[in-house]
Amino acid sequence: MPPSAPSSVMVGRDADLAEVRRLFAGVREGMPAAVLVEGEAGIGKSRLLREFAGEIASTADVHVGWCLDLGASRTPYGPLTGILRSIVTTMGVDRVRESVGIGVEALGMLLPELVTTPTDRERTSPERLRDAIASLIEAAAERAPQVLVVEDLHWADESTLAMLSFLLRALQRGRVLLLITCRTDDVRRGDAVSRFIGEATRARLLERLTLERLDVDAVRALAENIVGHRMTDAAFDRMQERAEGVPFFVEEIAGCAKGPLPDSLRDLLLARFDRLGDDARRVVQVVSGAERPLSHPLILRLVDLPEERLDEGIREATRSGILVVVDDDYRFRHALLREAVHGDLLPGERARLHRSYAETLEAQCAGTDTGDAAALAYHWQLAQDDRRALIAAAQAMRHAKARYAFASAARFGELVLELWPKVPDAADAVGVERLEVLLQLGSILRNAGDGERALAVANVALEELDPATVAPRVHARILRNKALYLVNLGRLGAIPLLQQALAITEQHIDDDVFRAELLNRLASRHMIAGDRREAIVLADEAERAAAGAESTDQLSIAANVRGGSLAHLGEVEAGDREYDRARRLATGPDAELRYRVNYSDLLTLLGRYREAVDVAQEGLRRARELRVERTSGSIMAQNMIVPLLELGEVDRVEEMLSRDFVQGTLRVFRMYMNMTRVRVLAWRGRRRPTRCCRNGFRPSTRPVSRSGRSGTTG
Repeated sequence: MPPSAPSSVMVGRDADLAEVRRLFAGVREGMPAAVLVEGEAGIGKSRLLREFAGEIASTADVHVGWCLDLGASRTPYGPLTGILRSIVTTMGVDRVRESVGIGVEALGMLLPELVTTPTDRERTSPERLRDAIASLIEAAAERAPQVLVVEDLHWADESTLAMLSFLLRALQRGRVLLLITCRTDDVRRGDAVSRFIGEATRARLLERLTLERLDVDAVRALAENIVGHRMTDAAFDRMQERAEGVPFFVEEIAGCAKGPLPDSLRDLLLARFDRLGDDARRVVQVVSGAERPLSHPLILRLVDLPEERLDEGIREATRSGILVVVDDDYRFRHALLREAVHGDLLPGERARLHRSYAETLEAQCAGTDTGDAAALAYHWQLAQDDRRALIAAAQAMRHAKARYAFASAARFGELVLELWPKVPDAADAVGVERLEVLLQLGSILRNAGDGERALAVANVALEELDPATVAPRVHARILRNKALYLVNLGRLGAIPLLQQALAITEQHIDDDVFRAELLNRLASRHMIAGDRREAIVLADEAERAAAGAESTDQLSIAANVRGGSLAHLGEVEAGDREYDRARRLATGPDAELRYRVNYSDLLTLLGRYREAVDVAQEGLRRARELRVERTSGSIMAQNMIVPLLELGEVDRVEEMLSRDFVQGTLRVFRMYMNMTRVRVLAWRGRRRPTRCCRNGFRPSTRPVSRSGRSGTTG
């Protein structure tokens, strides 16, 4: 091995490696585990996991995904797509389709190769996508232990964090080990990554393995392995003073052992680069602009050198220990090297480099719908081309939204608004008016769970629009959406907004289905407010409006609202008949599950516990069939568990509480499941565990009211 190359021996990590081995031993017995391998840059996180992966390669499937350094323009589900594609390659497409069933349609949104035609977004949902991903991992774990490696969490997008949070709760059984690396010095307090780590740690879903700096003996062993001889005490002391026990810096300083040590960390990182020839330097500079590994044809296109000179330049860069070859692609040996080389470019050089990348990506993506819109937004921004960055950001927003990566879509939507005033023909560039962008962004923020910002965006849109010139449908939709945001935040004011939207629709918009939707939403608000007579009148009107629609889902919702209102007015038999109509009229899964949630809830309130169990049980079966057992199915499970407790069937309740899907639900429903556990423990006479559970659940239950459980039913 050349003196400038990194060491092939890992030292000083025996205890850390033993801990990962311990976790894997439990995984092989069916006990899943997740661990965050954290530490400062250059401490050896990835090296530790590569060493472990090499040990278990014959006994487990190892799948690696990388979070990419795209600044604020982060690719939705960045590392997860690579991991899932690796699992599919290992299992085979036919086995995946058989294992995941109907969920393959949802997976097709991330892995188009699984479906023969593009996935129709109307036929799937965020719940199906989450469930399908968990089901795929579970199916893979049945054939072999699965080791899922997520590299560089500090660059993760919010959608990746949300999916990881779900998987940590959903994968409660099976041979799955999730390993995550993260630079602690790149995580800012209060940001999305910091919140994810804190919440997962507090919930005991994630163990943390912090890699410390090497001790003196380990540093000497590593350095002498690289230089190939015993170091003098003076030379070693000089190295130790600079490296301070960080393995990567030890390697870099050892590579300079025959010459003067650089004065600064930046100079140290650039020392290898400075020794390269012109062609190799050009290759390394070009690769530094990439956020991902580069193929040989792509480097050939970007570097603009004769092929023989390019080959020699790449060979020199790899021999120097700056670039490495991974799966026939080229990448930097360490991100710190890439950052140093890229940071050494002049502003004009950097802008030209990123323009070349952007133009190349655009040529590759022409006529396709790919995830590179995020990378395009990143490169066009650094190329200082605001118009093209705006276009790419708008595309990235739509792309992320279509894949239910709402938090990522929101980030791109905000970038669109930031760039908008810098582009004179912004509306022409992106193909929509600013009001339409605000409308989309508000909806995206709501779906991302950020109700306050969604409401703020709706208020901005209403302030900016001119009622005399705005398209009536846009005006009505903004009013409707603001009403939804107020409802989600538990605030008053939705009814006047819906009434205003309905008035605009009746006067200017020829769309009976949209009118029926507004009427049903208004009816639901009146029902929840206790004005059941008015709710029935509005539901009747919604049914008349939707009578000729191709789908009968709005008819089902109208019957649903009418049934609940009648039952609360004491007309229980009439309410039963309306709920039966709601069941028969529901053509889509949302309307059907809505009926089952509402009706089973009502039956429980009426004391008709056996009927409530039957309705909820059928809903749970359908949720399982639709591959939404861990999400929508968890609501059904709760609606089934409550009447079972009232019937005294505690054994059956305990069996349900032990099921995997109960673990992988939304926070508000996890809260209700936790409350149910307290009741079961009390029923069994276990007072002390009951008090412990109650105290543990109190922080999560404090901000939630009983009305939260009706969020999907109004």
